[in-house]
Amino acid sequence: LMIRRPPRSTLFPYTTLFRSYSVLRKNENAFKIDSPVLVIFPEHNSAGFSYANRILKEALGRMDYEICDSLAGKKADKRNTIYIGVSKAGSVIADVSIKEQLKPVGDESYAIRVKSGEIDLVANTPKGVLYAIQSFKQILKQAKQAGDGGIMALDIIDRPKYALRATALDLGTYVSVFLPDEPGRKLKKDWAGLTTILD
Repeated sequence: LMIRRPPRSTLFPYTTLFRSYSVLRKNENAFKIDSPVLVIFPEHNSAGFSYANRILKEALGRMDYEICDSLAGKKADKRNTIYIGVSKAGSVIADVSIKEQLKPVGDESYAIRVKSGEIDLVANTPKGVLYAIQSFKQILKQAKQAGDGGIMALDIIDRPKYALRATALDLGTYVSVFLPDEPGRKLKKDWAGLTTILD
């Protein structure tokens, strides 16, 4: 998985998996990273989410956290809360998505909201959940490095620009580039005479 790192700016100090096409940041450390955390991740034991669950645990590291399937028996819990998952009808993640008006667009899109005591990571598919967790991991790491003690309040809606993102390299015969539009044209120009472009 290739992590693209766009330049930092004063508008948005964190770098994320894709180049986020919608970002809103507020000047406050809303989510304290040194406090106990309750993670509501309904699919965390599902086979299709095993890699996402592993990345999540890597991201949380030594934080004091508990991962649960639901809010059952936890409604009076005062810990900071992270909601993660697919927004499907009837799920707690769908309720969060509706309440917070988080609407990722497309199969690989995701939305992240950080506010006081809560982080919401909402997607439409398991892939979107994985990408949301990857970006959350990057943001959390950068927040720790900044030493501010928390993650800034922010909204992110993110998605890949291209549905097909891959390159196959065969030095024995030719180079096949599977990239649409501008990246494909640029590679064709750069590798003129040496490549075969398959649209």
